[in-house]
Order: sequence, then C-alpha cells, then structure tokens
Amino acid sequence: SDLIMEMGLNKLKEYQTKVHEDLANLNLDLKPKEYGVATAAFRNADNGQIFCDKLSQMLDIDLKVISQDEEGELGYLGAIVVKKAENPVDFHFNATPVVWDIGGGSLQVTHQDVDGALNILKGDLGSGSFQGLLESQLSQDFVLSSDQNLEKAIHLVKENIKLDQNLELNFKNIIQEHKQVLGIGSVHNLSIQTIINKVNQYENHYYTKEDVLSAAQKLGNFTDEALKEFTGITDDKLLKCQLSNLVLVYAIMDKLQIEKVEAVKANNNQGLMKKGAFSKR
Repeated sequence: SDLIMEMGLNKLKEYQTKVHEDLANLNLDLKPKEYGVATAAFRNADNGQIFCDKLSQMLDIDLKVISQDEEGELGYLGAIVVKKAENPVDFHFNATPVVWDIGGGSLQVTHQDVDGALNILKGDLGSGSFQGLLESQLSQDFVLSSDQNLEKAIHLVKENIKLDQNLELNFKNIIQEHKQVLGIGSVHNLSIQTIINKVNQYENHYYTKEDVLSAAQKLGNFTDEALKEFTGITDDKLLKCQLSNLVLVYAIMDKLQIEKVEAVKANNNQGLMKKGAFSKR
C-alpha cells in the first residue's frame, strides 16, 4: 500500500543516514557502493518490483528482488561467515551444516553437498504468513491453552506447508546423519531463542524440539497481559507472533525430524558480503 511504501522509504532513509554519519565520524575518504536484496514481501506483492526500482532510484542503492533460491544461498553463506568468524582455527568448510532461515513470508533450509552444490528446501510459510493462516482458518477466539488446540495449530502447519517431497526426504536423511542445524534470522534468534531462554531462566545459544513444545504449552496458558509482561512486547500483533512462531518452528522440527537448532545471528547481509555485489555496475 502507499502507507507501507512511505514507511519503508522513510526507514531506509533513516538507516542510510546513520551509515553515512558513521562513515563521516571515521574520517574515511570513501563513498562505498550500497546494495541490498528484497525477499518474500516484494516477491509476493503485485507492485513489489516497481517499489524496489523506486527505492533503488531514490536512495541510490543497488537493490534486487531475489528468488527464494538466492535467499537460501545468501542465508547459508551468511551462517558460514559468522561461524567461521567465531572459531577461525577449528572451523572446517567440509563440516557443512544445515542452515534454516525463517522470514515473514517464507522459509529456506539449505545444505551444501561435498561437490559444492547447494540443496535448498523451500516453503511458503513464514512468521507473518502463518499468523495470518492461523487467524483465517481457526476462530478469532482460538487460544493455545489446551493440548488439543496446540495440536490443531501444529497440524495446520504440516497441512499447509508445501515442500518438495524428494528434497524433504533427502534433508531428513542429512539431518539424521547428525548434521548441525543452524537457525538464522530474527524468528530463531529474537523470538524462539529469547523466549526459551526466559522460560528456562538461563542464557543459551541453542534449543531442542522439547524446549519449543514446553514453551508453547506454557505461554499458551498466559493471558495477554501476562504474556506482555513475560516477553516485554507491548505490540499486540508482534505479541501474537511469539506464540505462532513457537508452533511453526515446532511443527517443522517435528516434520523434518530436527531435534536441536543452534541459533546463529546471521542474515542476508553477511551472505552478500561473502558473495560480493550481485551487480557488475
């Protein structure tokens, strides 16, 4: 909508100004080329490409609407960059992890073969799209306060997520071979891991399938006010997503037989820096 485009433009201007101010404070005589990517929201919107082109022109940022395969690749590269930076001596590229990214409107699970080829399992459910599905398919007063209702919501994920069956089986086999599963992006890091750490009352950088289920069961019994106090989130829409995120992540972990996820603070930005700008300009 016009309002969302205006808000997006203003937010990008704000961030761009901060970047330029930081560079000026460093007294660096350079003006680096700025570039970035747009993902599911832009892919799904009828005017997504038009808006992306407008942003590129108005802000002089080389922006591109990327495919879900490209998004999976950038997320995977970003995770590798971060993990290697954490432990550059012991990190080995041949110990390839499975990288799982969830955004607002899609998810990607990526693994690299020994020959270097990337396998990307793609789904069209993300944090926002599943919350919308939950509200449209189940009654407005639906709450997750019972095991039966929780099971209904989990079933809704499995019933509606569209995954390539051959790739799904392949990833199950890879995961069963004790491959490391890294969760990147805000859903894994800022939502799931943060909530589970609060539930367990200690800081950790990974969570198990049982952790996610326990957190969903506990938070499902909270009133809205109790949930706000527990999470510190006051925005009602964002608050609802905390519960639906737990359901979404648990259902996919169960579907792909993932027992443990290590939360890694990586995203497309690190992948872009690793790969280099996509434009030759």
